[in-house]
This record gives sequence, structure tokens and C-alpha cells, in this order.
Amino acid sequence: LALLSTGFSNTSYAQADKNVAIRLLPEKTAVKDGDTITVGIQQIIRPGWHTYWANPGDSGAVIRVKWSGARKIEAAPVQWPIPKRLPMGPLMNFGYEDEVTLLQDITIPNAGSEQTITADIELLVCDEICIPETHQASFTINGNEEPVPAAVELARTKLPIDMGWQTTMAEQDGNLVVTIATDTPNAFNKLRSIELYPEEWGLISNPEKASAKKDEGHLIITQKRGERDLSDAPISNLLVVYEDAA
Repeated sequence: LALLSTGFSNTSYAQADKNVAIRLLPEKTAVKDGDTITVGIQQIIRPGWHTYWANPGDSGAVIRVKWSGARKIEAAPVQWPIPKRLPMGPLMNFGYEDEVTLLQDITIPNAGSEQTITADIELLVCDEICIPETHQASFTINGNEEPVPAAVELARTKLPIDMGWQTTMAEQDGNLVVTIATDTPNAFNKLRSIELYPEEWGLISNPEKASAKKDEGHLIITQKRGERDLSDAPISNLLVVYEDAA
């Protein structure tokens, strides 16, 4: 996954005492009562530092976002772009470097006239040390602020795609075995690499690498198990990222 980097030092809204700069990217700013809008939460991350995915991995913390400015704003779960593996000594974390835009749908029951919508954000950013940061970012609805639908659409292209393939998980000889049945002809024929990202903690040993093989229309992925019982882990929250050879 290629992340777009605009350069921390060239970003006008970067704060000198922060390692992450935050900007809100509203898909639309003309809002009626009850409208749901998608907002990008853009992070520009200082070079050498990183923030975290829905499952941070062996350490780290998930971003927290609290919306205010209009009465009873309702926020849907964050939509997470595909992360990358971030080794830290013997640990393996999952997250983002350089730049990333998370997406979140918010519903505004009482839009009214011009008003400011604010996000209070808590996140953890790490290099060799980890530092918690608090941010406040905002945008204006029903005023003069221009929406940025192109930025939101670009962020959507970074989200994982639900292929709808039948998938099962099992434990075998200390490994997590994920079996995917695909209805796509020649899928995975040129598989070069594969990674597992469980959104739930503890399913795999994060520092270990996954291996994969094809068997009669199935892709079988194996990775050393973590400490969590499989019985309480929803399979729908398993992200498989693979790369085909050219």
C-alpha cells in the first residue's frame, strides 16, 4: 500500500510540539437535519514515527474520537485503511507511517444554520518512545467552508475490500489456519506475499510471518497462534492482504 506523504514540515497546520498533525476533511458541508456525512481524519505523521490501526498489535493504542458542536451527533465506527507491519524490537505492531486518512460517518440530527463541528482526538504516536497526544480539529457546516469530496474518495480507495469469500479458521499444531474458498477464477495464482491482520487481539503471534498454499480452489494461510481462544473471535474481522507477482 502506497501512502501519500505531503511532508510534515511543509504542512501549515502542523504544530511544532506535536508528532502528528490532524485535519478534518468533510465530504460535504451543506447539511440538513438528519444527514449523514463522511469525514476524513487526516494524520500527517512526523518522519520516523507511527500511529496505530484498529488492532495495534503487541503494543500501542487505538485512536479515540469524540464529536461535538451539534446536539446528539451520532458517530459510526471508524473505517480503517490497510495498515502495515511495524516492528519494534521483538514486538510487531500494526499501524501507519507518513500520512493516513481514517474515515468516519457522522449523523447530525440538528444541523441548523452555520455551526462548527469539532473532533477531540486522543492518539498514541511512537518512535523509540511512545507519546500520547491530544488534538482538536474542526470544520464548519452550512457556512462558507468548501467540502473536499475528492479527498474522501481517495481515502476510500485505501480501505480493504470485502470479497465475500467463504472463510474458516481453525487451530492446528499451534498454528492459526485460515482457509479461503474463492469463486474468482485464477485467484492467487501469482501470489507473492501474504499478511494477516486480525482486528481482534491475540489470534496470531504478531512477529511471525504467514505462509500460504493453494489446494483445489482454496487458499490456506498458516501463522503461529496467539494466546486468544478462537471461540470468541469474530471471523468477519480478519483482514488478509496479499500481493501478486508481476
